[in-house]
Amino acid sequence: MYTPRFSARRALFGAALFLFAALFFLIPARAEGETDLSYAMDVWLDAQSASLGVEMRVTVTNDSTDPWEELCFRDFMASVIAEARTRTDEALDLQSGILSASCAGAALDVRVDAADASIVHVALKTPLASGESCEIALSYAADLPEGGLRCGYFPLNAESGEGRTFELAQFYPMLAVYENGEWVADPYIVDGECFYSRCADYDIRLRVPEGDTVAASGEETEEAPGQWRIRAERMRDVTIVISNELDAVSADAGGVAVNSYYARGDETHRLQGERSLLVAQKALEAFTAAYGPYPYAELDIVESNYEFGGMEAPGLVRISQMYSWFLGGDVDAAERAEWEEKLAGTVAHEIAHQWFYAVVGNNQYREAWLDESFAAYSEQVYWRAVGKDESDIAAQMDAFAKAVNESENVSDLCVDCSYGELKGDYTPAVYERGAAFLYRLEQALGQEAFGAAMHEYYAAFAFKEAATQDFLAVFGPYAGENKDVQALLTAYLRAARETA
Repeated sequence: MYTPRFSARRALFGAALFLFAALFFLIPARAEGETDLSYAMDVWLDAQSASLGVEMRVTVTNDSTDPWEELCFRDFMASVIAEARTRTDEALDLQSGILSASCAGAALDVRVDAADASIVHVALKTPLASGESCEIALSYAADLPEGGLRCGYFPLNAESGEGRTFELAQFYPMLAVYENGEWVADPYIVDGECFYSRCADYDIRLRVPEGDTVAASGEETEEAPGQWRIRAERMRDVTIVISNELDAVSADAGGVAVNSYYARGDETHRLQGERSLLVAQKALEAFTAAYGPYPYAELDIVESNYEFGGMEAPGLVRISQMYSWFLGGDVDAAERAEWEEKLAGTVAHEIAHQWFYAVVGNNQYREAWLDESFAAYSEQVYWRAVGKDESDIAAQMDAFAKAVNESENVSDLCVDCSYGELKGDYTPAVYERGAAFLYRLEQALGQEAFGAAMHEYYAAFAFKEAATQDFLAVFGPYAGENKDVQALLTAYLRAARETA
């Protein structure tokens, strides 16, 4: 059995967590009607030591035709910690790992991949046959880095000196996807996503410092001071934000409760929160009309110290606080208007991921265009809905079509390549050229036919995973003998070229 190196502090923390779970958080049995994959968790945040403990039960069903002799989990916190070490010259004594694993009371061997610590194999005592289910109990602990890109802690309002916010994404062992006879375990990347997962049901009992605000994927309820319950159904993963410095404004958008969280203090943070809320309401309306209904009861938008524009999660999006820096009255009016537009585009983009990635899943490392290109194209759906001139949208798409970093010939740059293949052209390919492809496909098919195809695609793969071939299978009948459409497919998609 693998036992990660933890300090005495960690050992005491783990013992306290076990007692806490046993006495306070008795995890309920799996309810009827949930998905074939479910996570029941007790999560305890120690804010002073910036560490996290998780006691969890994972109900797994073998949905393949192969027997499974082992399960593969991803400990992405190991990658987050490794990345954090590259951003400082200090020696960071941070650890993460599965402390123990068992099934039906029997201990299971845990093996961490020698080349990639985020890949963890749990050996089963008896192979799990096709269609069979088992419940795996895992004890897990992790230290949280300061300023982590995806999972970590930092102040939102640095001026106060007392605020701190924990942003927890991929903070627990996630079951990998078994596909084509193997567990999919693509490399961890910083400037893209690699968190391929099935939809699951989550029941999380969370302990945090009293008085903290919690925003999470799914629906969160404070059952007692510092004791929260999070329920999330049919979600690919769960992100939780825990903070002592957040306020919120809320509104209803077609029956969806929308909450926009912002840092207390400077007025510009409130302005970002209010602006984000207005954009979210319109985006939900526009994307529901364009693709189909938003399936969850709630959507949270959270101001974040995230270094890039934003980051998506099911039922929750994080938006960088950098936009607030340009919303004050002391900023030139033209510059402020420019940043308001950038903020709106980012909020719309991240919300679009609720449709493409959260509901219609895809392998984000190998075919990122199926969510990033769709989200980037959806920005134009939003702009059209709020009255932006179509000629301005078309001009932006023309510029996107020419985007390239390293390739010598832009016509050779297909958008459905993997991150490893695209390398330096990843961003121009999947964010820009992919959006231009979908926009031009809409123009060639006509908005009515394109809209019908998008609705069909969304409905066919809701809470499932799609590949480029699935996209082609849906759009093919709409294309028919349209030579302009056929030319677009082969110009942008390698999969279409290979079958032409």
